[in-house]
Amino acid sequence: MNFRLLAEDCVEYKDKIFFCSTNCNVIFSLNRNDKRIVLESCIPEEGASARRLSSKLLIWKESIIFVPMNSKKMWIWDISNNKWSSIDIPTLGVTKNRFFQACIYGDYIYMIGCATPAIVCVDMTSHAVKMITSPFSSLLKRKRREEDIIFRTNYVRLCNFIYLASCVDNSVIEFNLETEVVKIYSVGNKENRYSGIIYDGKYFWLCPRYEAKVFRWEKDLNELVAFDINISTNEKHILGGICKINEKQFLLAAICGGSIIFSEHNGVINSKSKNSNYLFAKKEYDHIYMLDDNSTYTEIYREKRSDVILEIDREKLWRFIRERRQLNVNFCIQENKSFELQDYIKVIG
Repeated sequence: MNFRLLAEDCVEYKDKIFFCSTNCNVIFSLNRNDKRIVLESCIPEEGASARRLSSKLLIWKESIIFVPMNSKKMWIWDISNNKWSSIDIPTLGVTKNRFFQACIYGDYIYMIGCATPAIVCVDMTSHAVKMITSPFSSLLKRKRREEDIIFRTNYVRLCNFIYLASCVDNSVIEFNLETEVVKIYSVGNKENRYSGIIYDGKYFWLCPRYEAKVFRWEKDLNELVAFDINISTNEKHILGGICKINEKQFLLAAICGGSIIFSEHNGVINSKSKNSNYLFAKKEYDHIYMLDDNSTYTEIYREKRSDVILEIDREKLWRFIRERRQLNVNFCIQENKSFELQDYIKVIG
């Protein structure tokens, strides 16, 4: 039986796409040419069954940066030398759902707090860490529950500005990467609770987390148009983000309830439902990368599409884990729906 791999982000390096598994501590790659999946490494100082260690990956020179979601540190993996190093990031009392998004600006990495109430700036030359908490002071007061997250995975980068959509109210944060000045816009009503934001070259598009709607925002004029999305199911939708998949169509990537593809023309929305829920869907330059909850990885480049099931032979995975366990005394294993009793016996036997 094969083990299906899941992830919440990917990065491209040479001819490979790299992922950090969400259901165990495994870094794996997909060869773009022959579609072969390789188990590459594991994040140090974390258990074998640790989940969601990193939900955002970045390429820095010849290394992959693993932005900490549930991991204890920010880890840097030099791919060419297979060497790991780390940078301690203050927790501010948060040990889970720490950072869901990040971007590189010059020699700095800015990590945007998911549950962590800060933007964290890491100087990659000196490894100095700075906490920027000003955007979060008002947002924290609007959390309905302690476990509510503040920002999900979408952001918009325009020159030296990034735009972040609040998941606790109707705020859109404009953050200047050069000056670190923050401006907060109120977009729509406070119940919108946006889970995604993109920019199409003219308008910002925002999707609320718990409603089948989409909003088109003209920032300079502060004009907002709301569109209802027709869906063919009564199942509750929870939206994880929004992605533009071609010149005319957008994807509302659902966490549950099924995703939605829609297009807008002269103020009219046409939409169709999909059965798939997505762990991530993003566009970088001319490439679109998506992974659904059935482990189907999709890549679209200039209208050419490829689909691959991300799965590995279960025996091969446990042999890989057994080798790592012998190298790392902290590589503990806890039973869960991915790691069953018979798997333990194979690992420790």
